[in-house]
Order: sequence, then C-alpha cells, then structure tokens
Amino acid sequence: MKERGRLLRGDMVRAVLDGRKTQTREPVKNMPQKPDDEGAYFDAYNGGPFWNWWLPDNRACLPQIASPFGVPKDILYVRETWKVSAESNHYPSDTKRLYIEYRANRTRYQRGNRRVQTEFSIKDDDELARKAWGKRRGWRASIHMPRWASRIDLEVLRVWVERLQDISEADARAEGVEPVEWSEDFGGNPGDFTSFRQGFHDLWDSIYAKRGLGWDANPWIWACEFRRVKP
Repeated sequence: MKERGRLLRGDMVRAVLDGRKTQTREPVKNMPQKPDDEGAYFDAYNGGPFWNWWLPDNRACLPQIASPFGVPKDILYVRETWKVSAESNHYPSDTKRLYIEYRANRTRYQRGNRRVQTEFSIKDDDELARKAWGKRRGWRASIHMPRWASRIDLEVLRVWVERLQDISEADARAEGVEPVEWSEDFGGNPGDFTSFRQGFHDLWDSIYAKRGLGWDANPWIWACEFRRVKP
C-alpha cells in the first residue's frame, strides 16, 4: 500500500466531505493524445500500477505508463488550501492554542486536544506545526500541504483508462459536480433538462482546455473511484 498526495480545489473538497465526490480524473501524460489508430486501448500490466497502450494489431506502442492513482487499496491524501493559526498572534509554547485551518469550509482543528478533533487526527508531532506557524501566517496553496497536515484520506477502489467523452451520466455525478443546463453539444435542447455530464464538461474545460486537453480534444484520461477513509 502506497500513499500519494492529491490536489483538490475547495469546491471538490466540500464535495468529498459531503459524500458527493467518489471519482476523479486527469489526462494521461507522456503519450500522443490523438492516436490515429481506431481500436487502440489501455490495459494494466499484471494488475499493477503500470499500463500499456496497445494498437489494434496488439503492438504496445509506448513504454509502460504509471498510474497516478496507484492500485486498489492505495491511499490518496487530499492536499488543499490551508494554514496554521493560533488563538492570538502572541503564540506561547502551549500547543493547545495551535490550530490547522482549511479554507474549503473554514474548519478549525485544535492540536493537542482530542475532544475538539471531530474528524482529524494529527499524523506527526507538534514541532512540525510550530515551525509551519512561525514560517508563514497566511493561507498556503494546496501544493505546499505536507502529509501531516492533511485531514482527508481516500482509499483507491478502482483505476481505469478511457476517452474523456466516454464518461457516463452516473460517473459525472460521482465527480461531485453540480448539474447544469443541457447544451446542444450533448444532443439536447437548452432548457429541457440538466446534466451532470454538462457540469463535468464545464469543470474539465475550466482546468484543461487552455492546455489543449479540453472536452473537444477527447483525450485519454485516468479515472479513479475511491472511498473516504474516516479517522
């Protein structure tokens, strides 16, 4: 079992906490995203974290690609916008006055007092938080969140590879997005009904379209299903 950090924006953190987000996706890197060969496909090598991309004539045309999500039973720990704070700017040596805060829902967890740690257990000693508090007082980007400060662990249940546009309505809902008005791009008439696929389309393009990997490019993507592991 391995642990990997996973960056999530605030709205997606809230979706995980609410139980609405149980899947996540990202583009497959280091491969041609628009293969000319119809029928190309991915499969896992011996059920491990490495995958091959096969052409229709059963030729592996790329070196093995490692899954960013690992394999089932691996852990993804969520990295989100955070900060270390204290009850006052004149923080004493009393660790019970030191907190970790998360911007996604402005939740505060007190270190050293288990009675107020409703869903977060610290994974290292208080010296790490004291150093973090003394180094910088403001909000820190999710990419700078260390393992010990993470409050959410996700157990990988399933990993697969597919083309982006193959996502189903049910899987789009499991991405934690809100349904939005159906557009003509999805075969309907605006105003008829709402669609989670359209909501996922909008979320995906807001992140990847500027990188040339938007919905219309229909790239190969990694997909992962997970469950939250409560402390």
